[in-house]
Amino acid sequence: MGVILPSILVRTKAEIEEKLRLLTGLADIVQIDIVDGILASPPTWPYAVDGGVLAPDWDIHEMGEFRFEIDLMVREPKEAISAFLHAGAGKLVVHLESTSDVTGVINELEERYGRDKEFSPELLSLALSVSLDTDVALLEPHLARIDYVQFMGIARIGQQGIPFDERVLTKIASFKKMHPDIPVQVDGGVSLETAPKLLAVGAERLVVGSALWKSEDVPHTLHMFNELLLEYGRYT
Repeated sequence: MGVILPSILVRTKAEIEEKLRLLTGLADIVQIDIVDGILASPPTWPYAVDGGVLAPDWDIHEMGEFRFEIDLMVREPKEAISAFLHAGAGKLVVHLESTSDVTGVINELEERYGRDKEFSPELLSLALSVSLDTDVALLEPHLARIDYVQFMGIARIGQQGIPFDERVLTKIASFKKMHPDIPVQVDGGVSLETAPKLLAVGAERLVVGSALWKSEDVPHTLHMFNELLLEYGRYT
């Protein structure tokens, strides 16, 4: 199954809501990038505004009827994970480089929220993200406990518009050879020019940021990306 995820990386909640209005009726799943200014910078909402504190009764679906994937570019993300799960997020991306205790993060998800590999991914799914300079072998101990892997297609995380780095193609091809049944998502540098290369080496899910928001016609650009999924047999 192929998926195109529009990505929103902005400093304020109002900016998120503005972009979500543009996506209404065009996308079912949206990735919101959360940057703490420590693991990556500059900080985004909520760190750019109020230090990352979410109101206890805040519901993420106040921002729109989407399924929200939260990409946590946050150092030691346990607190942020808890906050966004309580807010109703159903998909989480945790960066392998964000914590020295990946096992502990996964254990807490299973113990506190009942999430394990048998839990419905429609309700709560977990991905680990790996940067270009990180050894993919570090994913191995955790693969049986996650739903998919996100590969970063850029050398510096936390910003949109960074040039695509073709090293990711080799990393994905090698990973898919060893783990053909584990879905691969790519974030960073995804464009209509790079997407065919990523799909050709086995990526199923593409996160699209600046290529979408800098286009003159957002609906048409999303349509073109979805056409590429069909062309490469990654049916939506």
